[in-house]
Amino acid sequence: MDSLKAFIFRIRLGLAWGATDRRMFYDLAANFISDGVPVFEAIQEIGKRWESQGNPKAEIANSLLAGLRGVLQQVELIAGV
Repeated sequence: MDSLKAFIFRIRLGLAWGATDRRMFYDLAANFISDGVPVFEAIQEIGKRWESQGNPKAEIANSLLAGLRGVLQQVELIAGV
């Protein structure tokens, strides 16, 4: 049953992240950033909105945030913070 749910989730996610959806994400992120919101916080807010809507794209935002966390941790290690 879990494998079926995972399969259906992957299908929904694939359908929800087409070229138009990516463009909308980039435009939304650009609007946040042009308003002075840091990139990490912008993606976090977008993810929260999607999650509250039950949108499968929230997983994409979470994945981006996880990647950014890793990059930020590496920068902190290099800088000795």
